[in-house]
Amino acid sequence: MLALASTSHPTMAADLKAPAYKAPLDVWSWTGVYVGANAGYSWGRSGTDVTVNNSNTNAYLFTTNSTFDLRGGDVGVQIGVNWQSGIWVGGFEADLQATGERGSAGFTCPAGVCSTSTAVPAAARILSGSISQKIAWFGTLRGRLGVTITPTILAYGTAGIAYGEVYSDGTLNGVGAAGPVSNTFSSTDSTTKTGWTAGFGVEARLWDNWTGKFEYLYVDLTRFSATGVLPTNAPPVNVTYSSRVNDSIVRVGLNYKIDNVPLVAKY
Repeated sequence: MLALASTSHPTMAADLKAPAYKAPLDVWSWTGVYVGANAGYSWGRSGTDVTVNNSNTNAYLFTTNSTFDLRGGDVGVQIGVNWQSGIWVGGFEADLQATGERGSAGFTCPAGVCSTSTAVPAAARILSGSISQKIAWFGTLRGRLGVTITPTILAYGTAGIAYGEVYSDGTLNGVGAAGPVSNTFSSTDSTTKTGWTAGFGVEARLWDNWTGKFEYLYVDLTRFSATGVLPTNAPPVNVTYSSRVNDSIVRVGLNYKIDNVPLVAKY
């Protein structure tokens, strides 16, 4: 019996080895839904046509054009979805931005053209005005198509629709029957303006399900208008500002991919 036990011991020891545990295999895929936030800086231009009409007769009096800069920071949130096939990644993204982008300009109607009052000398019979514009908010809905430089770095292009609202305010200064007069005005476009956007970016996995991105977007909000009135001018006038705003945005963002699950290796 002792001899039998001694000969069987090595086999029993081999059968009693501790079980092996395998760690999950961290395989990254861009496929999935993500949410995130971003912050950046915007610089744009407003090309504004200014038209002055007689309020009583609607007769045309004067027109000019002014182009001025709009600059400011912006912050926002985004949500999107990606699908990956090989090195190609496609998807959609929507974002909404709050911005402090603002700019202003002025105009002067020559003496005697928009103000005919005799209360001041002929050389002083001028109408002048200023306008300040602020992009109150904007958003985009875009498609994205990119290629993976490495499994965890994605370069992409993006394009789609843009929408937003621009707030305008200003001052008009003229000459009435008794001397200088002025009035202020403010308006927001009655409907949200839509336009288009295009850009490019680079996104990389940082850790776990977190990714970071650097992105450039060009946004064109097409045309919108604002109107100021100066009823005490001689003659009474209304001034229409027709503007087209385009914008360039550089921003960084942080995303969290909701549904990425590491694959478990099988042995």
